[in-house]
Amino acid sequence: MKKILLGAATLIAAGAIYYFTSGSEKLTEEMKQNVNAELTSLQQQGFTIDQREIRAADEHFVMTFNDPQKIAAYMSKQGMMMNVEDAKILQGMGMGVDVHYLPNTLDAISVDIYPVTLPQSIIQSAVEEDDKKALVTIQKLMEQKTFLVHVDFDKLLSGFKGYVKDIHEKFEADKTVTLTMEGFTFKGSIDKERELVKTATQNLKIISIEAANEFVMKLTDLQGDYQLTGVSKYDTLSHYEIANIAVDGKDFAIHFNHIVGQSDSAQKNDLLSASGKSTIDTITVDANGTSSKLDALTYDINISNLDINAIEQLSQTDPKDEIKLKAALQALLSKGIALDINTIGVEKIETEGKQLGGFALNGQFTIEKGLDIQTLENNPMAGINAISSKAKVELSTELFALIAEQPRSMMALMMFPPKDANGKKIYEIEFAQGMLKVNGMPLQ
Repeated sequence: MKKILLGAATLIAAGAIYYFTSGSEKLTEEMKQNVNAELTSLQQQGFTIDQREIRAADEHFVMTFNDPQKIAAYMSKQGMMMNVEDAKILQGMGMGVDVHYLPNTLDAISVDIYPVTLPQSIIQSAVEEDDKKALVTIQKLMEQKTFLVHVDFDKLLSGFKGYVKDIHEKFEADKTVTLTMEGFTFKGSIDKERELVKTATQNLKIISIEAANEFVMKLTDLQGDYQLTGVSKYDTLSHYEIANIAVDGKDFAIHFNHIVGQSDSAQKNDLLSASGKSTIDTITVDANGTSSKLDALTYDINISNLDINAIEQLSQTDPKDEIKLKAALQALLSKGIALDINTIGVEKIETEGKQLGGFALNGQFTIEKGLDIQTLENNPMAGINAISSKAKVELSTELFALIAEQPRSMMALMMFPPKDANGKKIYEIEFAQGMLKVNGMPLQ
């Protein structure tokens, strides 16, 4: 037994020596090669890499957003929806990157990412004196690496974890603005074959923005997760939960309490379908001395038949390029689009102490195949026959009575009286073949 234990100890010691000497050097070299390959790829995708300094155990470089069209195309391939206009907003932004190789026994690489230059769009828009002062403050904070993301990648480069550095800063402009962010952490796994994030979770304790004597905006306790559910980068499922969102101003306040949401998407052949669901326990609004409250707001919608190639083409097309833009829109509409509203509603509304019940809406909206963009541009009425929709609106009697009191509503309600069912006021609205019907009555 002693020989076995001695042999095991010798192997462990030998492994440790190998790791901290030649093994460590070999792993570091492999990681450097991986980083170098990624940077070479990024330079072909619209980013500029400069100020690169390579040392034995770490390196530094600056990555600048340079070519919006290439960047939009690259982001689209990674499964992130960024169009050319979004990429243009980021043009000129420089991100400093510090890479540390084998920082500990668990991780292969640790990376710190932080902005070093602002986008040209922000710099050019700072024309007022207060804006320029704010810009100077932000530049100083960037020099101090105030806005920093830290990421650790494991030895197999199959998982990651990290955090966003806590922020407690004041900005002096026309007003004193205080920015606070605490407890932003994340972790996940990577599909190495497809070079895509496979799973991810994130948590945020609090983020708030306060303008002295003007307003406070605060979000607390955010939790979210994401997963790749199929073979396509569009096969995804995500979920989030937020404890509170509050905006408090001098003469108004709006609070959202306990928000839960879920979205998923799936690819079948070349078509994309997606759905989104969300619930909010309560929304309270105080404005001009009036207090209102909405209980149990929900929405559940689906959209289908979206041409994936057309979506990607749209994201990569400059909005000024009308020919390419029309071609992409035509391709998007060529398969037909269907929008299903399973429900949008509020269970109960209270305002000025009055209980008003609630409302619910469900319906479908369809654009048929074959709608021609050029024909529609020449004659907007030509597309009417290609569009159809159905909707059902249910209102509580109390809410309907409040709406009926409004002078602008009275004529419409007289022309189209509601149906009564189960103590609700109901409107069934249908649009097909260019004709609109409300509760079966055509609109003349």
